[in-house]
Parts: sequence; structure tokens; C-alpha cells
Amino acid sequence: MIATLEYAETINNTTLPPITSNEKREKPERQLTALYVKENKSYEIECKNSPCRTKCHFLSSEFGEAIFDRESESFIASTKSLNDHYYKYLTRTIKNWKNNFPNF
Repeated sequence: MIATLEYAETINNTTLPPITSNEKREKPERQLTALYVKENKSYEIECKNSPCRTKCHFLSSEFGEAIFDRESESFIASTKSLNDHYYKYLTRTIKNWKNNFPNF
């Protein structure tokens, strides 16, 4: 099953680009992907949960891997430097998924 959700947000009178997410549930795996758009280029970002479900691994060929810790609600590691725009996008994506995907 694939569920798609688009979410745009306005902050300080600036409309930020929408977050396009796909949820794929195939037993026993569950995977979320997001489409990050910057300067008219699109990048697919996969999110995989760690086996203990305490960490989310965001994987992108362009931006490397960023690891989000659910307990501290912060990014704890990345293979490449997280630029401010990408960091804000991932933060918005996590907020979006918490609100719209019940088992995130």
C-alpha cells in the first residue's frame, strides 16, 4: 500500500515548498520516502527505522545519511554536513510525519 501526502507551510509570510511523502507498507518492513526539491531539482529521501525504532535514518544519494534520534528529538549524526535549508526540510518532514502517519 502506498499513501501519498503533500503538505505546504507558511512561516513569516513565506510559503515553503510542499513535503511530498509516500508510505509503503510491506510486511514486515515499513518505509517512508520524501521528495526534497531545491533549485528545480528533486531528490528522493528514504527514511528507515532502526530495528529498535529509536532512530530514523534519512538516506539520500546527494545529501548522504542523517540520523534522527527519537528520544532526544534531534539529529545526532550525518555523513555529510547538513545545510540549513535541508536541515529545516527534514525537521518539517518529521513534524509532518508525526502528525499524519500514526505509526511513525
